[in-house]
Amino acid sequence: MSRGCEMQATESEISGVEVVTVCNTATDALLVKASLEARGIEAFLEDYHVVGLNPLYNIVMGGVKVQVRRADLEQAQEILEAPDSPGGANLAAIATGEPGSVFDSEWSSAPDHDDGLRCPRCGSMDVGYRKLPLWVSVALGLPLAIPYMLYLVLARPKRECHACEHRWKQRTA
Repeated sequence: MSRGCEMQATESEISGVEVVTVCNTATDALLVKASLEARGIEAFLEDYHVVGLNPLYNIVMGGVKVQVRRADLEQAQEILEAPDSPGGANLAAIATGEPGSVFDSEWSSAPDHDDGLRCPRCGSMDVGYRKLPLWVSVALGLPLAIPYMLYLVLARPKRECHACEHRWKQRTA
């Protein structure tokens, strides 16, 4: 599995709890935790907040660890390794983003219903808002951009004495 979760069963620092899988993203870990808890297995997340705040810390922290109680470890591993389970999602596909995951089937971006928004001429549902021409965007943006650019170019750092309030421009050597 390249992205998502790697199957592991290592002992945690907390006694009585073991790591059942390690996820690369906080979102994947939440999906796995929710799926386990929906099946009656209490799950805990280690390093979730650190990786959630800054996903780049995932490398340092070694991923988000999904933990379960030792008594539930075998059942949790079976759930995670099962290709499909009734009423549930394929957790391996969710974690790796493989085709056939819950994202592809239930959360597809293609509209599967008719909300009445169609082209009156051809009947197509592929409709959206018309974008402004480039010249209109430039004409509206320049009156604001020119004064700001002039300020940036003409403004030079000034020094000020806090005792006598004398101000001067610093000369470059």
